[in-house]
Amino acid sequence: MSGAVFLFGKDLRLTDNYGLNNALKENEQILPLYVWDRFFPPPNRFVKSWLLNSLHELGNGLGRIGSRLTVRSGDTANILTNICLQLGINKVYVTEPTYTLGSMEYEKLKHILNCQGVTLVLIRDNNLRFISKEPEIRQFKQFQNLILREMKVGPVTEINQFSSLLSINTLEKDVFDFGETRSRVDFGNSWSPGWEHANSKMNIIDSVDFVNNYKCNRQSLDESRAIRLSPYLVNGEISYNTIFYRGLRQAKEIDSGENPFLRQICWNLFAKHTYKHNPNLHTHSIRPVIDQLPWTSSVDGLKKWKEGLTGYPIVDAGMRELRQTGWIHNRIRMITASFLIKHLLVHWTEGADWFYDNLLDADVPSNYFNWQYMAGSMRESNPYFRIFNPVLQGKKFDPNGKYVKRWIPELRDYPKQLIHEPWKYNPVKTRTNSFQKRKIYPEPVVEHMFARTRALSMFRKYLKKGDN
Repeated sequence: MSGAVFLFGKDLRLTDNYGLNNALKENEQILPLYVWDRFFPPPNRFVKSWLLNSLHELGNGLGRIGSRLTVRSGDTANILTNICLQLGINKVYVTEPTYTLGSMEYEKLKHILNCQGVTLVLIRDNNLRFISKEPEIRQFKQFQNLILREMKVGPVTEINQFSSLLSINTLEKDVFDFGETRSRVDFGNSWSPGWEHANSKMNIIDSVDFVNNYKCNRQSLDESRAIRLSPYLVNGEISYNTIFYRGLRQAKEIDSGENPFLRQICWNLFAKHTYKHNPNLHTHSIRPVIDQLPWTSSVDGLKKWKEGLTGYPIVDAGMRELRQTGWIHNRIRMITASFLIKHLLVHWTEGADWFYDNLLDADVPSNYFNWQYMAGSMRESNPYFRIFNPVLQGKKFDPNGKYVKRWIPELRDYPKQLIHEPWKYNPVKTRTNSFQKRKIYPEPVVEHMFARTRALSMFRKYLKKGDN
């Protein structure tokens, strides 16, 4: 009987798993394996809890179809070599681009395994080959058109049964105690990690109404109107084929690419494509001139931004929500990023690293791509003169102050007319106790028009005419 290891990475699902399907077709026995490599960056508490829950659900799913998930922590090459030796097999399957390791690490792993007589089989999802397509596509519109032209969506596949299971009696005990670690973060009613929950979420977007109303819904800070697929995409608990097939098959304007939901998914893929061709995306600006600007080392400003104490309610509410839940709306991400970069003149990497250390959907390509975009450091980017006014942004996207009051209890007694400008609160016309409540919330760390003028002056001085 032929046997092989299937190494899960960022494809933690049994539904529409292109790589696993191919491994099962070519082998009579499969050992499902997940390895947390010692070279991986340590996950934040939200990511770790989500991952452990996701692996637990994946393991349960495999158990129902006659298999079992083996989980290890350590050096991937050593673990795979030992397992293959113990089980007498000589093939390991991984999927690209969902494999956890990058291309350089993959080549190293391939070489090490080859020296031990083990073949590393890289399965490329043909529907996602444009992520690594050469040469690099630098314009989003061109990339989006490529997806619309080459993405061939098909019915969602299911894995219902393993024909036989490789013996794992000789293998050491799994390293993760799911019963202990699953409860470290309470995701509440908003989140349910795992591939089965990801599939249930897709029921929401099957309707024409959702897809066609997405343009309005995506700007709402109301949790009930948000789809929030990002953590599932990061861990591969849902496939892009599933999203395109189920969510967009009934959508209007799919062929034109104007549907906003489709556009958002394309941006996610564009970030991965850009990172594939720019492996230093997380440390260096794609436009080197951005790194050369005289950014400040405002320790106090950065600290207040992280703690949600800038004095601008929409910014502070977002930063507090991030620390407490690990997630914030995309609009809030843009507002908070713009504030740090252009109001406080702090280099974008400081904010990007903080987001990565706190986001539930922490993903190198998407996170650092978006921060570079807001800093004006992408080839196709947010222009330097686009500086979000935190007061106007608050009034537009949180007109009644519902979002601000939820995350900033100091402002819950403020009238909605002043909720985004609390410094205008007049203590003369109020009781003393109300004034004391006002004093709890800080004054703005910087005045908006001053900050805007300062930022524009810096960018105009150092950026060449026509550079944006």
